[in-house]
Amino acid sequence: MMKTAMKRTSIMVMAVTLVLAITAYGFSPAAEPKPAIPLPKALQIAQEHVKKKGIDVSNHYLDRIWVGHVDGRKNRRWIVSWSPDPEKPAGNKSWLIITIKMNGKVDSKSGGVPWISEQYLEFIRKQATSN
Repeated sequence: MMKTAMKRTSIMVMAVTLVLAITAYGFSPAAEPKPAIPLPKALQIAQEHVKKKGIDVSNHYLDRIWVGHVDGRKNRRWIVSWSPDPEKPAGNKSWLIITIKMNGKVDSKSGGVPWISEQYLEFIRKQATSN
């Protein structure tokens, strides 16, 4: 009797696990196609653009590169982001974002994101120096 109950419990646990796995798989996003431009090339294009336009990134650090959709646009782009370095002088208030189309052209919507406040940067600077 005890073995039968244990078998039923084991079967139920396996069934629930299987149902959860199938459900999770069903809600997973579909795989996106491989980008037309490899990541190193996208970074190179972004760095060349910054240099060509004379954009000073000395108070920033490269923090992420990803493929995504920008502003609800249909076609994916590489998005290259430099964040303000909190250990650098004031005046460094915004992220720099360069978006690159899959044909290798820099998107005209590239630019900074000026939503960060000086008070927040000061808080970050204090956190960095206290550690």
